[in-house]
Amino acid sequence: MRLIDPFADGGEMGERLRAHSWSHSSLGTIETWPQSLRAALRMMLRSRQPMFLWWGPSLVHFYNDGAIALLGQRHPAALGQPARTVWADLWAMMGPKVQVVMQQASTVQIEGLTAMAGGGGRSFDLTYSPVADEQGEVGGILCACREQTPHQQTETALKASLRQSESRFHTLADHISQLAWMADETGSIFWYNRRWFDYTGTTLAEMQGWGWQNVHHPDHVQRVVEHIRHCFETGEPWEDIFPLRGKDGSYRSFLSRALPIRDAQGCILRWFGTNTDITERLQIEENLRASEERFRQMAETIQDVFWITDFRIPKILYVSPAYQQIWGRSPEEIYGDHALWLETIHPDDRAQVLEVVAQCQHQDFVENEYRIVRPDGAVRWIRDRSFAVRNDQGTIVQAVGTAQDITDRKQIEAERELLLTQAEAAREQAEIANRVKDEFLAMLSHELRSPLNPILGWSKLLQTRSFTPEKTQQALATIERNARLQAQLVEDLLDISRILRGKLSLKVAPINLERTIEAALETVRLSAEAKSIQIESAFDPGIPPVLGDANRLQQVVWNLLSNAIKFTPAGGRVRLRLEQVSPYACFSVSDTGRGIKADFIPYLFESFRQADSSTTRKYGGLGLGLSIVRQLVELHGGTVRAESEGEGLGATFSVCLPLMPMALAGQAPGQPTTQLSKVHLQGIYVLVVEDEADTRNILTFMLEQAGATVAAAAAAEEGLLMLQTDEPDLLISDIAMPAMDGYGFIRRVRELNFQIPAIALTACATEAERQQILAAGFQRHLTKPVDPIALMKVVKALLKKAARE
Repeated sequence: MRLIDPFADGGEMGERLRAHSWSHSSLGTIETWPQSLRAALRMMLRSRQPMFLWWGPSLVHFYNDGAIALLGQRHPAALGQPARTVWADLWAMMGPKVQVVMQQASTVQIEGLTAMAGGGGRSFDLTYSPVADEQGEVGGILCACREQTPHQQTETALKASLRQSESRFHTLADHISQLAWMADETGSIFWYNRRWFDYTGTTLAEMQGWGWQNVHHPDHVQRVVEHIRHCFETGEPWEDIFPLRGKDGSYRSFLSRALPIRDAQGCILRWFGTNTDITERLQIEENLRASEERFRQMAETIQDVFWITDFRIPKILYVSPAYQQIWGRSPEEIYGDHALWLETIHPDDRAQVLEVVAQCQHQDFVENEYRIVRPDGAVRWIRDRSFAVRNDQGTIVQAVGTAQDITDRKQIEAERELLLTQAEAAREQAEIANRVKDEFLAMLSHELRSPLNPILGWSKLLQTRSFTPEKTQQALATIERNARLQAQLVEDLLDISRILRGKLSLKVAPINLERTIEAALETVRLSAEAKSIQIESAFDPGIPPVLGDANRLQQVVWNLLSNAIKFTPAGGRVRLRLEQVSPYACFSVSDTGRGIKADFIPYLFESFRQADSSTTRKYGGLGLGLSIVRQLVELHGGTVRAESEGEGLGATFSVCLPLMPMALAGQAPGQPTTQLSKVHLQGIYVLVVEDEADTRNILTFMLEQAGATVAAAAAAEEGLLMLQTDEPDLLISDIAMPAMDGYGFIRRVRELNFQIPAIALTACATEAERQQILAAGFQRHLTKPVDPIALMKVVKALLKKAARE
């Protein structure tokens, strides 16, 4: 940009200014002078009216040729001196006026001044006007001296002077950095400086009057119009901040100020205003406010983890001491290894956490919830809030945030959700149960009464009549058969009752499954022969034993065989198969009977459920047999399933039971299967809490065989007393116990501040119960019946983990 030559056509003072040595002054060399100073000097030097210009903090003194006579002996030494020094004898009067101009950016007049040297008794009016610098602030003062000679002034001269003054003003205004404008007394703008048109890309024809609204932001223009109309009507100074659209279509923020210009009577002649670009300043202020907000939030949440990270490195710069309490890790660990932070995130949440971290590099605020895994295996929920930190270019380079432990809240939410789900499920189950109950009671009445008819009938006939020996034997056999049928119904009901109350005990021992199946087969062979049903059996040789209750497993086989014979028509076939599918022994019962509808298979093993519960059903029974089968199989750690290709196409029931681990080890030497003999628990003290004596004894025996010292308690209360007497290395506790259950026991243990590793024993293995067990304070759980090898694996893993911590 070509610099204005302020001294051109400046007469004597123009040459003196050019020749003056400015390098040692507060203004520096001429080349460094701001454009606003150059423009003001150019206007002053070309003016015939006596003028002074005072510039900068020290008010460096400039003047034109017209002012030489007023300076008298002060000329030419006054050039470049501070105004206070030049006018030392008048400063007591001039100084306060100067201060008003500098501080308030207002015009001040001194009338009738006669004490100026060289004045020759003449009287002068001085007008001090502020001159704006590049920042829109008052950079200096222009002093115009007007001699009071009323008889020499004419109206024409006044108008000419005014036109000349306005011309000079326009010249000066065109060179300031602000967007300037003038309006008449009604607020209608009739003039803009060159900067306005350069920025907005508009013309005077488009902008005059109230056309300036077209470059205002539509969200602000109504407010701005209302505000400025109020000022125009009241004469109050105008000040506002709003965005203006540039010629490139973008908006920048401006500070707009306007003052009324009044005549001697105080009437407003016109308005003069400027718009100063403050976009960068507002951005700095916004950044400062954001920074203050971040630190305010940090102060409010200091009990949580406060953290700072740098995306450029990338590296975590700081975490507060609360990190150790919530994460269970030292802050120094994360400083040394940035990747360790990601390892603390729950594996299922890592992907989404990484996505959120990426968002933090582009968004000013991000909130997220995820899980972490502490070194002790405990899972905790975290609510993370991240705030962006930008550099001078507006780029996000860092983030600060807080991490809050919301585990308790999440647990409450989960429990509430679980309760709602359970309540809904309970309602549905209650409806189903009511329907099933009605059907069951009807069936029960029928099944109990049906055997009574032949029993009572033959009993009465035997008492009142004489029969042949053959007929008498037939009557007694009928009475016995129906009595046994009724006894079996009662036994099924009692079994279901025991199972539902958790009171069904198993006499666990190694079992040869082939002999158990053959024993059950013998009990149904006569029934099969009576219907001419052919029974085929195929047993794989050398199947290892299973651990279980022989009588109950025989009951399982008998139930399946009885059903197969019941639902297979005369002349049909039942096939029994036993094979080893490591690590299980599996047997199946297949028939060529009536088959099962596909939509009923999911309900087949539920209590009191039958595919045909109508009054015209062909087959009797209470619908308990298969439910008992499933319960007994699951108590042995096995599985049972049913398959059928449809009605009339027969059915297959398959049962798989886990082989004894020791038997597996004997069958496959050299396999990496853990053996009890390889587990050494010498020096380990274990407390077993189990109300069922047989289970308590077998657990004690297995642990002692591995070398552990074992203390056994029959109730949770007894276990708490033993715990406080001698702290064990490991706890093993049943869940279903009278008085205080396993959940209450472990909660009490944790309340007493014992951090002992704990294993829960449960007869149920649902995911909901597993989550409840871990949430209560147990580290692991095992399903009954307890597999010795599985028990030892879990014990070793827990003890090893505890040793590391």
